[in-house]
Amino acid sequence: MTASATIPSEGLLVGRVWNPGEEGPAIVKLDGKKVLDISADFPTMRDLCETDDPAQAAAGAAGESLGDLDSILANTPPDTRDSGRPWLLAPVDLQ
Repeated sequence: MTASATIPSEGLLVGRVWNPGEEGPAIVKLDGKKVLDISADFPTMRDLCETDDPAQAAAGAAGESLGDLDSILANTPPDTRDSGRPWLLAPVDLQ
């Protein structure tokens, strides 16, 4: 799996990643090839989606890099996952 084969190349993309440093899920946005943890501003996807303008809120959120998308994507399949590195989660949490 590669980012270019699985992820749209345009638009603001948000999702969830398991952050082993925090031992829990993180809300993230894609900034180029970097995956930025924006969970300090939005602890859950529900929190982001319930803002007046989720796209603007996510675009304006600062965050720390969890790594590049290709590395995180490559670490996502459970049979080859390194639990000490981030991996992608389903994008929806609380509804």
